[in-house]
Amino acid sequence: MKQNTSNSIKNVTTLLFIITLISTISCASFCDYCQCYNEVTTDDNKHDEEVFRIVNCNGNELVKRAADDMTTAYKMQMLEWPASATHGIIGRFNHLNLTVLPRLENAASNKVIVLNFDNNAIQTIGSKPFQYFENLREISMRSNFISDLPKDFLYGLRQLDRLSLSNNSITEISNGFLPETLTLKSIDLSHNLLTTLSSNFAKNFRSVREIDLSFNRIYVINSFLAGTKCQVMNLAGNQLKVLGDSTFADFVELRELDLSRNAIVEVEKGTFEKLEHLKKLNIEGNELQGIILRLPSSLEELRMGNNSLRLWPMEETPKNLTYLDVHGNELNEIFVGHELIPNLKTLNISRNVIDAFPYINFTHLSILDLSGNSFTEVPKHLPLYVPLLEQLIMDNNPLSSLKLSEKMRLSKLSFRNMPFIESIDALTFSNVEGAKVRHDGSSTCVDIYVSHCDKLESVSDDAFLGVHLCYLDLSYNQIRKLPNNLTEWHRLEDGINLQGNPLHCDCESQWMLDDILNHLYAHTKHQHLLSDLRCHDPNFKNQRLVRFYNRLNAFCDPPSSSEGKFAKYLMASDSDEPQVQAAGVISGQRMPTYIIIIIGCFTVLLLIIISGVYLTRIQEKKLAAKNRRYFAY
Repeated sequence: MKQNTSNSIKNVTTLLFIITLISTISCASFCDYCQCYNEVTTDDNKHDEEVFRIVNCNGNELVKRAADDMTTAYKMQMLEWPASATHGIIGRFNHLNLTVLPRLENAASNKVIVLNFDNNAIQTIGSKPFQYFENLREISMRSNFISDLPKDFLYGLRQLDRLSLSNNSITEISNGFLPETLTLKSIDLSHNLLTTLSSNFAKNFRSVREIDLSFNRIYVINSFLAGTKCQVMNLAGNQLKVLGDSTFADFVELRELDLSRNAIVEVEKGTFEKLEHLKKLNIEGNELQGIILRLPSSLEELRMGNNSLRLWPMEETPKNLTYLDVHGNELNEIFVGHELIPNLKTLNISRNVIDAFPYINFTHLSILDLSGNSFTEVPKHLPLYVPLLEQLIMDNNPLSSLKLSEKMRLSKLSFRNMPFIESIDALTFSNVEGAKVRHDGSSTCVDIYVSHCDKLESVSDDAFLGVHLCYLDLSYNQIRKLPNNLTEWHRLEDGINLQGNPLHCDCESQWMLDDILNHLYAHTKHQHLLSDLRCHDPNFKNQRLVRFYNRLNAFCDPPSSSEGKFAKYLMASDSDEPQVQAAGVISGQRMPTYIIIIIGCFTVLLLIIISGVYLTRIQEKKLAAKNRRYFAY
């Protein structure tokens, strides 16, 4: 009887233990292992703030460091979502080494709006993994090892907007992958192993607005079904070679198309003509040579740089075109047969072989890049034909002079890498008027760049006569001396860059410390311009000018006096100069080395004295005690 009673007690105890264990497991929450917190975001369109409950399960940052409890799909299924009556839940499960996509189906899953499984090792996806997440808006599974997507992958979803599967090994999208009841806004399949775009693909993504297929292995685009609603398509970094008139015929709603970095050698004249809503087209970095295109009038931005174009590639310029980039080709003339380019605002024709600018009216052009061509002088007729020009870039041209023969109102003028410029003569920039408004709105000024010119050694006192400068860059030339009266240095509110020149530092150059160094040092945003500002004459041994900050008449002490300040500067260690940090911020001047040594010696001496006093008192106490014992006897 006692034995039966004992067995019954054991059974009841075991049962209670199992019930307690099950209860503990079922009540365990993601917040017991992960970071849970609220996050406020602002809607870009509505500017409304929205509060989300974040469940952040990062394998490198688990709250309890219990990796074994979070790295299997089975154990993750047993965890509950945090209770959230009003907030949507965003779940992030990154760096957990998951190999199987778990079914997270416990209570409150209808509050989950975002699931992120980026940077795991997921290979296997079970059937209907998201069927209990009816309010899910976004799924991201970037950087896993997914090769196959089950047909029921998106089963049960009604409100999904964005799906990202980039950086996987997907080779094909099966028919019926996207449910007819689901209307995706965007899908990212970039950096996978897709090879073709077939009619099956069109059936799946007919309603998707944005499709990113960049950096796959796509070499052919087959005929699509009519009605494709795609507005933004990225096909960059694939293996396309030929584009025909019918290639994009069914993409009638396309707004943006990126075909850059393929291997395209042929594009038929009417390939893009019927894309009546197309605004941005990018075909940079291909192998195009002798193409002529008919482009839709809707086009606003065209990029055709880094090809091998030898002929002007447009039959007509789209009337709405505002941005055109044809840099890095082999063009020797532009806009052949054109008389008026009405709306173009930015034109980049750099790194071609152009030696003359056309006599064509660019009524709205404001940015013109002519760098890396064959111009021998600044085009003389620019003010007449480009009346609204604000930025002129003439870098790396074989100019013999930088002089502007006609008045131009500019905010930026650039002459970098000029191989034949040896000097900046008087009145070189006298025809430049500023178009850039000063910070206080009091007047206008201009930024001028004349840098990295290997032969440039001298600058005339009157080179910038009458020019109101905001910023001046004369860096990395061969300039040894600068005139003190070259400009109003204190008015250069955006900085002065004189770095990389072999500056001669003597008493005549003391003004550079007083005017330029102090001006740059006083403004934190300019302190990066002191990093390579050095004296290059033998007396100062390639020292940085910032070393002499707050040292009066540093360049005027006679170098022959070994006891003078000059000798002290040369003997002092590099730690004496203010430090220019990586972000361009200079810390305060450090204490001179000899002062540190004196303080150190004084401290050691003080410690010795204190120790001596302390030991003396101890010895006196011992002696007194000994004397008392002696007289006691």
